[in-house]
Amino acid sequence: MVDVFSDPYASLPGYSALIADAGAYEDDSRVVFRVLGNQTLKTLNGLVTADLMAASGDRAFPTLILTPKGKILADAVIIHFADEVWLDVPVAAWPGLEEHFGRYLSPRLATLERSDMRVIRIHGPRATEHESTDPILASLNGPTYTDRVAGRFRGGFALRPPEGFDIYLPPDADHDLHLDPVSDEAWNIWRIERGISLFGTDFSDENLPQETDFVPERVSFAKGCYTGQ
Repeated sequence: MVDVFSDPYASLPGYSALIADAGAYEDDSRVVFRVLGNQTLKTLNGLVTADLMAASGDRAFPTLILTPKGKILADAVIIHFADEVWLDVPVAAWPGLEEHFGRYLSPRLATLERSDMRVIRIHGPRATEHESTDPILASLNGPTYTDRVAGRFRGGFALRPPEGFDIYLPPDADHDLHLDPVSDEAWNIWRIERGISLFGTDFSDENLPQETDFVPERVSFAKGCYTGQ
């Protein structure tokens, strides 16, 4: 007899952890750049939809990068520390972004240096319970989602999105998060169930921001002009 109440995805590696505990997914769909220059935030502020000048301190900004006609070139996260700025974008969006930045990003003010940073996403209903026992998560010192504060540890940094954590690690990092690894298939099902959009699959440069659910969190209507406004 088939149990109609059983979860059909329970056998996928890491799926049960995402549902009942916490799992770690290495997201190779993203690429991370270090932004160098004397006016990095000010320059990027003219190219993205979020208001990067609205707050100070260590902070992460979820945002969009638009074409001059307002179509979405990429969903992005800009991470700002006192001494450095990082840009996290989809790998699938990079060909269009490379051309876009070559045209609109002045090398006198800011340049992009591609890194090998790995993006590890930690999610699940008990993700925050691991904060006190894991040395990486404990380094965040209780940042809140509202403040979007970013925390650093030796060799990398971490963010706290609405749920769970995003960990950025260099390729040679030997940190062990002591969490079940999540497979690509399990992560894809989990994100679809929660309505988490993926560039190139759920939206692309054919879409306007208003055709997505990104506007409330990623678009500022109070900042000055930016490309695609």
